[in-house]
Amino acid sequence: MTAEALIATLETRGVVLTVVGDRLSLDAPKGVLTPDVVAELRERKPEVLDILTRPTLRRYLTYLEACRDEASPNGRFLLPPPPPTGLSRTDRSKAYAAWWAAIEGQRRSGIVGSSRYNTPQERN
Repeated sequence: MTAEALIATLETRGVVLTVVGDRLSLDAPKGVLTPDVVAELRERKPEVLDILTRPTLRRYLTYLEACRDEASPNGRFLLPPPPPTGLSRTDRSKAYAAWWAAIEGQRRSGIVGSSRYNTPQERN
């Protein structure tokens, strides 16, 4: 089984795979991680880590969704970072569309880019 197929199989079974530094973290329903699956993961760990750390459109869109409601310590909303490099041309196009939509949503709500935000205040 390829590393991509292994990841897809685990995700369909409810396993959440995350990378923390150079470690692979798994959150799985009881009984899913059989000794055979664990052995396969150990064998393919470098490939799995490479796949999970590679930028993907799905991960970026999930990140944008999380950024949308998160405020910085000073109470202002955080501007989402631009899409990562390494995406395919089609995915990069979709990622930039989502990025601009997120910024536009913040602008419409008056958080960033409003005329009041960009224009110096009048002096009395």
